[in-house]
Amino acid sequence: MFGISVIICCYNSKKLLPDTFKYLALQQTTCLWDIIIVNNNSTDDTKEVAQKIWQETACNTPFQIIDEPRAGLSYARQKGVETSECDYFIFCDDDNWLDENYVQHAFDLIATNNKIGILGGKNTASFETEAPFWYKMMETTYAVGETNFSDGDVTHTRGRVFGAGMVLSRSFWQAIKAANFQTLLSDRKGKNLSTGGDTELCWYAKILGYEIHYSSRLTLQHFMASSRLSWAYCRKLQRGIGQSLTYLDMYQYVLLCIERDEKIGPQKMWHKIFWTNLKFLCRSPKRLFRFLYKDIEGEVYFCNYEYAYGRLQEMWKIRKQYVQIIDKLYQHIKSL
Repeated sequence: MFGISVIICCYNSKKLLPDTFKYLALQQTTCLWDIIIVNNNSTDDTKEVAQKIWQETACNTPFQIIDEPRAGLSYARQKGVETSECDYFIFCDDDNWLDENYVQHAFDLIATNNKIGILGGKNTASFETEAPFWYKMMETTYAVGETNFSDGDVTHTRGRVFGAGMVLSRSFWQAIKAANFQTLLSDRKGKNLSTGGDTELCWYAKILGYEIHYSSRLTLQHFMASSRLSWAYCRKLQRGIGQSLTYLDMYQYVLLCIERDEKIGPQKMWHKIFWTNLKFLCRSPKRLFRFLYKDIEGEVYFCNYEYAYGRLQEMWKIRKQYVQIIDKLYQHIKSL
């Protein structure tokens, strides 16, 4: 169908959906569009609440709820795309409030350029409670903030866009399916704050020759619940980013090897990354002691340490499989 699906992945989302649906019901569109809710192992009554709330909006946009039993945002998004019959789709998180023209702008931009595989926009924050004093320094971690680049093709500059509100073409999705793409990241999984699935998709778009575009016309508000604005949550989020980068680095490493036609030993790469992060943590014993035994809110280096600590955790966890994962990814990308 020459239209666009809004895919909303939900895990215990009943408290967030009323506002998210309110903004969806206000969409000003002339294109064909529908809404797909993916219930990703929710333990509350998300499905029942979603159905009831959408009926109350009295919006006649086609709407359906499906289940994805595999825990993880990436799996839920895959299920939503497989269910959709549209040529394009928007990954709208359960706490994203889309501007009233978001759906139409997304369709107009991506449907007129078949080179675009992924399209992203500008996200701002809306707070349930007052933002903490340290938030501005960390806002990009929350998929919001200024992107500092112009509209258009960002494939070979920034190389990625925010996952919240990300727009994709079916042709790109079919291409990654034909290439037997196997994600290395499950992304957010329940209360686990693993991340990076959106960046992994951007890497794959570049590998397959698709363009990644940014447009300031695509605007949304990313709702920040008070629970996400705690210092403990911010630190945990940074650790999750560090863990995910263990896998995202593999793409960069493999592409560099292919470009140079020279395969650097992956075991050497493991040692280099592991020891670099360990040295970073240990270069200041005083700071390391504070990081391990104290909690000083707003200390930026705490987040930097969480980032490095997350990488060390994941690198150690997969130390015996690291070479195998690299070799498999290398052979896969080389064959494309």
